[in-house]
Amino acid sequence: MVKDMDGNELLYEKILLYLKNMIQNGELLPGDKLPTEMELAEKFGVSRITSKRAMEELRLAGLIYRIRGRGSFVSGTEKEEETEEKPGAGTDYSKVVAFVLPFSCSNGGLMDTIRGASGVLAENGYILDVKYSNRSTEEEKELLESLYEKKLGGIIFYPISDRKNLELMNMFSLDEYPIVSIDKYFESVPVSCVVSDNQKGEYEAAKYLLGLGHKNIAFLSDVRIEDATSVRNRYFGYCRALKESGIPIRQEFVKNGDFRDLLKEPALVILKELLKDGVTAMCCINDYVAVFIIKCLENLGVRVPEDVSVIGFDDIDVGVYAGLTTVRQNMVYMGECAARYIVNCNQTKSCDYTKTVIPVEMVQRESCAEL
Repeated sequence: MVKDMDGNELLYEKILLYLKNMIQNGELLPGDKLPTEMELAEKFGVSRITSKRAMEELRLAGLIYRIRGRGSFVSGTEKEEETEEKPGAGTDYSKVVAFVLPFSCSNGGLMDTIRGASGVLAENGYILDVKYSNRSTEEEKELLESLYEKKLGGIIFYPISDRKNLELMNMFSLDEYPIVSIDKYFESVPVSCVVSDNQKGEYEAAKYLLGLGHKNIAFLSDVRIEDATSVRNRYFGYCRALKESGIPIRQEFVKNGDFRDLLKEPALVILKELLKDGVTAMCCINDYVAVFIIKCLENLGVRVPEDVSVIGFDDIDVGVYAGLTTVRQNMVYMGECAARYIVNCNQTKSCDYTKTVIPVEMVQRESCAEL
């Protein structure tokens, strides 16, 4: 249940759960028309903006689709793909904000970020349009250029790498275009950003393992350290914790590889080498990597946490189910902050550079134990 800062249930969540239950219980079938935003607002005694946010969340979750001029319908019909409402002819693009992602997502932390941004934008009369660059920096560049030409209300940007497309980022900055990056930031270009406190998070993770008596701690990433500020800052946090404890940083304990595929031999080779060198704990760049590492270790006959402790970063569902100790990011708040920056840029007609760093927190579960 989503709640506000005081712990109270949010009004839009009541509408969201009401419609979700009707869909899941079969009271509303694929193709059935949903009540209008005004009808829902009257039924629950809320504003139309509140009911609109609930409907937008259902659309982002793939449960409903819209047909311009006709209303909203339950997903699952053949017409869905060609009739879902998107910005088109006649759209006021100044009221459209694009959310550019490197890949499609239907769950995990990024969906929380999308929901956070969507809520703030809907309350201020904006439409959120999610776009994907298919993990290609070239497609990413073409997509950003086309969005710029449309004179959108703004862009929330999750970059593939903070070392690519710098010339384009510089153009956005000089033009004072409403764009904000999330997760990563550009060190050489003043493009505003909203990021988690990655360095402190990984510092706390490594300190936690050190407190359990571990000294041979590995740092495992599926992204090269030089490719992203988020990864670099987590690595720096890991290094700082070891240095403060008087433990030398051993580069053979710092590994990059494809840790998300159990069938990939290189990942198993890396783990065997680390175990042979006496590693007893592993800091993983994110929860996905951590969960796959745990499965790889199990395949090697290594027990977690009895033989090796594993810690992740993000606190997404896959980690919760695996009992993973991790560092929690507030992904909803990240989306909200990014959206508020865009709204403020348009209201003030000014895009001053800001860097928003969101606190993180340790979450202790069953994947770590004393040495």
